Amino acid sequence: MLQPVTIGERPLRALLPALGPERYETCEETLRTARRALAGRTVWQVNTTAAGGGVAELSHALLPYARAAGVDVRWLVLPGDPAFFDTTKRLFLLLYGHESTPEPDDAAFAHYVSGCADAARGLASRLRPGDIVVLHDPQTAALAPALAAAGARVVWRCHIGCDAPPPSAERAWRRLAPFLDAARLMVFSTPRHVPGLWRDRRTAVRVIPPSLDPLSAKNREWGHEPALAILSAAGLFAPGYRAAAPPPGTAVARVNHVTDGPGLPVGRPLVTQVSRWDVLKDMPGVMAAFAERTADLDGAHLVLAGPDVTGVADDPGGAAVLRECRQGWRKLSAKARSRIHLVTVDMADPTANATVIAALQRHATVVTQKSLAEGFGLTVTEAMWKARPVVASAVGGITDQIQHGREGILVRDPYDHEAFGDCILRLLADCELRGRLGRAAHERVHRDYLPDRHLIRWAEALLGLLD
Repeated sequence: MLQPVTIGERPLRALLPALGPERYETCEETLRTARRALAGRTVWQVNTTAAGGGVAELSHALLPYARAAGVDVRWLVLPGDPAFFDTTKRLFLLLYGHESTPEPDDAAFAHYVSGCADAARGLASRLRPGDIVVLHDPQTAALAPALAAAGARVVWRCHIGCDAPPPSAERAWRRLAPFLDAARLMVFSTPRHVPGLWRDRRTAVRVIPPSLDPLSAKNREWGHEPALAILSAAGLFAPGYRAAAPPPGTAVARVNHVTDGPGLPVGRPLVTQVSRWDVLKDMPGVMAAFAERTADLDGAHLVLAGPDVTGVADDPGGAAVLRECRQGWRKLSAKARSRIHLVTVDMADPTANATVIAALQRHATVVTQKSLAEGFGLTVTEAMWKARPVVASAVGGITDQIQHGREGILVRDPYDHEAFGDCILRLLADCELRGRLGRAAHERVHRDYLPDRHLIRWAEALLGLLD
């Protein structure tokens, strides 16, 4: 059965200082129009987790603005057993172009379809004609036919994709196509991920990039000393460092040091990557690039941080990737091991978790995102908002956010450890370049990736369904 997620309310006026009067008024008027047009309808959102990952973060950030504007939006989570999530994770990786992922066999795919069908029946009984249902990613795709048959206008929101889909990705798309044909609208994060299969079909397609909420705990402005206090309270630093207490009322999650050692020293240049423990985020590749190219650089440390793998329900492969990272760390030289730290951040309190991630990104000298494939890359957006210089793979939506040499540094081949390491070295050595890239990155996010842009695009898309 689909499980409801509580959504609070946050008035758009809270964003006025970040947006300025003109952008605020434009968005406010769009939301008023949407409220009038959607009166008597519910906008349902369905995904597979309320914590961990970009979809959950976007939902917690964006939906409260819609509710405060008077739109009846509701959020449901699709649960599943391990077999269900094993199949959906395979589909997820296949659509990302990960060719070594085994394709689900017929029995596994049928189990996935059955799980979606059971959930769809429960939601269909609650729908009113004309309600809108937004389904997220392949995990929910098989709900579409039953919901459309019940009178809903179905939108499928795809956050993933591949710049150059191999045959295995094309086969995965064809497998999902019979379900997705029931959708009235398909939404992607970047135009390069719209599959060729849908370019000749009648289903409408829109591109809506995600956004970053400057008011969220993950994007809060922390000065240098408060950030150190938060990271110290989280247990990131080596014993002996005593920071001031975090600001009153600040919840701080604990970090678990997966690798051996005394912890991170204070006052050294820090390279960090924050992401899920996912094969496509290439944490082992970041370690290799850092160890190979910074071996003779005194002082710099690397922190690879991800969620506690027990706290992300829809990602069964996280524990295996974390084990692989630890095994790779053990094979490094003693000197490299002393400068590379793998940490997991407790997920029990999402705000406390986000606070630690925010402090870690703000404390970083350089932020990396060495993805082998990427839908959009919100961790890149977060670092850019914090005016951090970013070294990232030139894949997916990352290339929409960063113009190479202006808002960050892009590495064309995500498998090229040497080039990636050299870019890290370049930034560590050039304070002026770091500052210039960081300022431009912040300006880019402010211009294109704040919630008002996101809300306006979604309002226009939903209003288009009513025509």
